[in-house]
Amino acid sequence: MTEMIGRLHHVILDCPDPAGLASFYCELLGLPVTYSSEDFVVVAADDRSSGVAFQLALGHQPPLWPDPAYPQQAHLDVMVDDKAAADRRVVELGARRLDGGDHVYADPAGHPFCLVDRPAWAAPIGSATASPTATAAAAEAWVAAYRRAWESNDPDEIRSLFTDDAVYSGTPHDPDAWRGAEAIVAGWLSQQDGRGTTTFESTLLGTSGDVAFVQGVSTYPDTCYDNLWVIRLAADGRAREFTEWFVER
Repeated sequence: MTEMIGRLHHVILDCPDPAGLASFYCELLGLPVTYSSEDFVVVAADDRSSGVAFQLALGHQPPLWPDPAYPQQAHLDVMVDDKAAADRRVVELGARRLDGGDHVYADPAGHPFCLVDRPAWAAPIGSATASPTATAAAAEAWVAAYRRAWESNDPDEIRSLFTDDAVYSGTPHDPDAWRGAEAIVAGWLSQQDGRGTTTFESTLLGTSGDVAFVQGVSTYPDTCYDNLWVIRLAADGRAREFTEWFVER
């Protein structure tokens, strides 16, 4: 198998009414709309997942399968890290550049597809799925580094824990999540605990791919909290996503 060029992002259906067709598929699939404009609507598990998209096509003629005179109408979006580099490689594979769009191609059988920039939430293209052992070791190291930063409140130590586009959520689906390393540093420092005022004990509950689950107990002079952390790790060991639950005993 050759080296990966890109990863499937959205499957896109042409239609005369993107919002209306998206509403149909929301009910059919039990998924929400995660992006909407006048001519393009996405239905996916959340706004950090790939899904099905609906694109306005003026003068749309619906397919009449199996009549070949009215064929099925869809195309693929393929996410890549570097569109210029991916352009060269897909052309070498036999794709043909199409006029009238940004990095639009026909595959060897003529089906259209697009190269799109990888969203910030997606792992780098070609990054291997971490083994449970590797993720566990990385998670243990990350928790230890988090604890050091918790004690020091040093901006550089805090920043080193997170990727530039990381998201730090105080609750699941947190509308006030800190987004980006600099926002995380600022938010952390605005709520910092004093040095030596806490103890923290943790247990790694398990891993799934690049995600680690950690149970903890945070003890303060006058109270104690049970914690659950969900950490999504990048290939370099930093966190791309961090979500915590904490309940006072």
